[in-house]
Amino acid sequence: MTGGPGGRRESRTQFSTAARAAAESGDDQLHAWVLAREAMVPLNYGGATTIANATALRASGFATTKQLG
Repeated sequence: MTGGPGGRRESRTQFSTAARAAAESGDDQLHAWVLAREAMVPLNYGGATTIANATALRASGFATTKQLG
């Protein structure tokens, strides 16, 4: 992915597709992982931390105490 607005847009599209696939599969752990990774995008690209926080909170809603991996 590239830096700047194009990179953020591309990231959002890719994470949206991944989140939709995880949701459709019913795999909550995968959905949580995808959302957690998506939450990093605004931080990596200098975006708003409020967006990162909101996405991280969504991820925590899908996470369980079960370990990934």
